[in-house]
Amino acid sequence: MKFFRTLLIAGLLVFSFQTAFSQKKLDGKVVEIIDGKTVVIEVSTTKNRFTAELEYIEIPEPEQQLSQTIKEHLQKLLLGKNVEFVARVLLEKKLIGKLYVGEIDVSQQLLRDGAAWYAVLEKDKQETTERETYQIVEAQAKLEKTRSVELRKSQTGLGISRRKSQRKSPTRRRSRSKSKYRPAIFTSKHSASQT
Repeated sequence: MKFFRTLLIAGLLVFSFQTAFSQKKLDGKVVEIIDGKTVVIEVSTTKNRFTAELEYIEIPEPEQQLSQTIKEHLQKLLLGKNVEFVARVLLEKKLIGKLYVGEIDVSQQLLRDGAAWYAVLEKDKQETTERETYQIVEAQAKLEKTRSVELRKSQTGLGISRRKSQRKSPTRRRSRSKSKYRPAIFTSKHSASQT
């Protein structure tokens, strides 16, 4: 019975510590990037370091394509910057929560940049308005990516079709070699040497 009571008290202490800690904001500087969503932060006041993982997003695994690119992208965004971390979950080796640079939510920025995708395992742990914001940001990023890919394809397609049409039409090649199609500088030099 005494063991059970001790275990219960220990469990309550851990739970209360985790709940109190989950409301804690930690200010510090990003000193290391572990992967595309995990960083090491040095706390400003104590100089202690902790590992922080961004919540609500997923990135490619280390062996997958773009993993290194996304890590480098996060380095450009965060390394050496002062940040605020709001811890929500305390694990043995890391904290999970939201990371801010000024007013910018880094998880949302990675979604915007197309470097991560939205993933929530426990939907009841995230507020509805926040969840909707993350979904909108991800949808806009996908739409912009689609538009930019379509734009590049259409520009490339036009360039290829022009080149093909120039190759097929011998009259165009001949017409380009006539002096009236030469640049003005070339024409003026040529006409100046004839006078």
